[in-house]
Amino acid sequence: MIPHHNNSNILYEKRNILLLTFVAVSIFLWSNGFNLRIFDLSDRFNFLNLAAIFIILFIALTSLIFRTQKQYLSNYYFWCIIGILAATTFPTLFNLVLTKGLSFRDLIAAELTFSGLFIFIILISFKTNHSFVTKINTTLIAITSINVLAIVLLSLVPNMADSIFVKTSERFERIRIGVATGLGPMVHYVFFYLLVMCIEGAQFLKRRIIPYFLSFIVFTWYIFAVEMGRRTIVAILAVTSYYLFIRMDGVKKFRIILLLPFIIAFFVIIPQSSIILDSIQSSFITATEEFQYGEGNVGIRVFGIEYYMNLFKESGYIGIGMYSNKLSSSDVFNLGREAFSYNPADHGIFAVLYQFGFPAIALTLIFLFHIFRDLKVIRFQGLPEHSPIAMAIHLYLVFSIIGLLAIFWKPVESLWVGIMLFLIWRMNEAVYEIQDDKYYE
Repeated sequence: MIPHHNNSNILYEKRNILLLTFVAVSIFLWSNGFNLRIFDLSDRFNFLNLAAIFIILFIALTSLIFRTQKQYLSNYYFWCIIGILAATTFPTLFNLVLTKGLSFRDLIAAELTFSGLFIFIILISFKTNHSFVTKINTTLIAITSINVLAIVLLSLVPNMADSIFVKTSERFERIRIGVATGLGPMVHYVFFYLLVMCIEGAQFLKRRIIPYFLSFIVFTWYIFAVEMGRRTIVAILAVTSYYLFIRMDGVKKFRIILLLPFIIAFFVIIPQSSIILDSIQSSFITATEEFQYGEGNVGIRVFGIEYYMNLFKESGYIGIGMYSNKLSSSDVFNLGREAFSYNPADHGIFAVLYQFGFPAIALTLIFLFHIFRDLKVIRFQGLPEHSPIAMAIHLYLVFSIIGLLAIFWKPVESLWVGIMLFLIWRMNEAVYEIQDDKYYE
């Protein structure tokens, strides 16, 4: 006869495998098949992304209906999601439905893009143990690493890359390829996790540290030599300096100083590595010139922010809301996007202000305060394997602040936000479980 606890363990493992498969499939669908041309089935719709939206919503709403409500209503991060949806709905309702005369269906269609947040509800609906956090983390690392490695390799053959991916471009006279929309924050998180593991993980990784170093090199090459996002490069350098020289103790700083000659030698010995230095230098120079003279992408962003801030004032400081493709061609919001290429998605935290108003900014500060506090508790009182995850999320959020990013408010990134909130919540729950176990010993 099989013991009862063995049956429970088998059930846990099957449930974990099912949930991890769901996370992996959701990431694939959300990215519309990792932006590969073979999955680009329409000029108007990203069908795989739409599938992800409705699948996540259906399962989440089913969970809300058939599960006990207490586990949601007592969860702080559930209310964070409600706060995000409420803060985005009101200005959109006012600006699109009441002012512009669009239907409630258009409001719902605009809000559907935030559906990735509901993956949080799906994940907390199932009872999982603390090991599930590391399994999700491993899943994120595996998916993003395969994606990034493929992009890095394809960047060496531009013609093939252009035929495989939906969109490529050029910057600094080199092909520029980025991960699919919505996966960017996951890549940045994994970059910081690899950074933390390379520096702090040697004590328990032992021989497995080599794969982390190799993966970190691939991600570094991707960010600086393939993606080449100038705001990303500046923010990455700032956060890495913040981590190495502020968040670390004296012994670890000493180790980094010892490694510096080897890092410098890497750039001297390997000629191709000079591409990274050129990318950093070019990013600073071109960004400064474009800002100074109001030209290029930086100039477009500055003028775009000014343009939408004026619309924000005209809305009575309520916010201009979410964009809808049902707006007429003469609408000022639509005109700004189409005629001048003023894209709110490029404006980060400024877009949060002029689209959703001061309540969204206030909620951002409140959420960040609570999250940073929970991450600190996890790092110092939680499980050892959760500490680097918490540190990586901490660095990702600092990166978002320095880069003036939207953080919680960019719809295409809502899947990552939902997963991130779950990771924080589950790691924090593990802290209380540890304390309860110690109490009853």
